[in-house]
Amino acid sequence: MQIATKKLKTGFELPVFGIGTWGVGGRGTRDPHNDDKADIRAIKTAIELGITHTDTAELNWKMENSDIDLLTRHLPKIAESV
Repeated sequence: MQIATKKLKTGFELPVFGIGTWGVGGRGTRDPHNDDKADIRAIKTAIELGITHTDTAELNWKMENSDIDLLTRHLPKIAESV
């Protein structure tokens, strides 16, 4: 799928669709009952569907460190395979 872009005044083109990660790991605080693997699957699915803009502000991540490590190790491989 080709995602449309919007050209900014600076000349930079930004995709009009993206995925935000604010709720990853829980909303506002770490939720031990949150399904981190489902969050990772959602990000992977977005990439497979052509999403190229992912808001990954550091303060948004509330997953366990091992899950964050897993995601950051595999995200580049996922992106390369799409």
